[in-house]
Order: sequence, then structure tokens, then C-alpha cells
Amino acid sequence: MDCDLQDRPEEIPRLYAKAQEGFDIVLALRGKRRDAPLKRLTSWLFYKMFSYLADFDYDGDSGNFRIVSRKVVDNLCQMREQLRFFGALVHWMGFTTAGIPVEHSERLHGQSTYTFSKLWGLAMETIIAYSDKPLRLAVKLGFSMAFLSFIYGAYLLATTLLHGAVVPGWTSLMVSLFFIGGVIISIQGVVGIYIGKTFDETKKRPLYIVGRKTF
Repeated sequence: MDCDLQDRPEEIPRLYAKAQEGFDIVLALRGKRRDAPLKRLTSWLFYKMFSYLADFDYDGDSGNFRIVSRKVVDNLCQMREQLRFFGALVHWMGFTTAGIPVEHSERLHGQSTYTFSKLWGLAMETIIAYSDKPLRLAVKLGFSMAFLSFIYGAYLLATTLLHGAVVPGWTSLMVSLFFIGGVIISIQGVVGIYIGKTFDETKKRPLYIVGRKTF
């Protein structure tokens, strides 16, 4: 839980009682957050963007406040990567998870040290660390640009050869620029994916997470 006490310690017995039902992870779901409107908006945008780019449904109502079993802690300690997003790491392990609604309190003392620029930097680092989808989208965008430019260029060439139409110079120039630009974007995206695979290997995550042993 966070140290600002917006997450109420008196909710811990409820989390523990739910964990006793056999769940390895019990999330505290904040139905109504007591944060400033701007922080609520930026958090909502981040979780939506992260869920889309990381290809899994991350519940934005859950923060760091949760209870986890010893198995989760032991496996979390095996993660050697430097860029850590606690919620995403715990979700990635795949242990049985439940959530219960809790009350969220207003901040009574002090102010959050996370400015908008810090939150933006954290969001970018987290997305880069946990998703290569932006690179795959770049490859698709570049391929689409190159393909459409090639089709349009072929159409212009056919029109010129068959009907003798005069194509303005700027049109052929723009088609060429879009085609070359699309090819470059695609190549950069592919190179980025290869680098991303290397980055994933450097994390040295375990190949398997053992949920329970039968012997």
C-alpha cells in the first residue's frame, strides 16, 4: 500500500479474509477515487493506453494496495529487470486473482511528488518496458503507406502509358516520398522489434511460474 494513507489500513483484514478463500492475489478496487480531477484523468488515460498496448486488461481501479501470497513474493524477487511496474509484473505471473471494493480516502497531508512530466515519463518507460505493440503498429503503418503509394504510382503510370495523360511533377514526387517513407518506417519498426526481443532476453524472466507442486 502507498504511504499517504489514501488506502485505508482498516481494509487489510477484508483483503486477508478474501485471500483465505484460496486466492494468491487480492486487489483493493477503488470504486471512487479521492484524487484531484487531473490525476484521475491522467490515470484513466494511462491505464487505457497501457491495457491496449500491453494486450491485457489491466484494471485501473486497482493501485498498489493488495495482498499477495508467499509464492507471489518469491517469484517477484526472481525478477531482475530494472524497469518495474509492480501491478503489471504481478499480473504477468498469472496467479489466481480476486478483487474487493474498498473506500479511498482523500490525501490529508502534503502533496504528491509526481508532476505531470514525471507521470508522463513513467508512462512512457512502462509502455516501452512491457510492450512492443507500438513497433508492430509502426510496421503496419509503414507497410500500408508503401503499399498504397505503390498502387497509386502504378495507376498513374498506367494512365500515362495508356491514355497519354500528363501527370504533374509534384504528384509523382509525393508518391515517391510516401513510398520511400513507408519503407523506411517499416524497416525501422522491424529493427525495433528485433531490439525489443533482445531487451526481453536481458530481463531474464523465468520461463515458467510454478503455481503449486503435487509432490
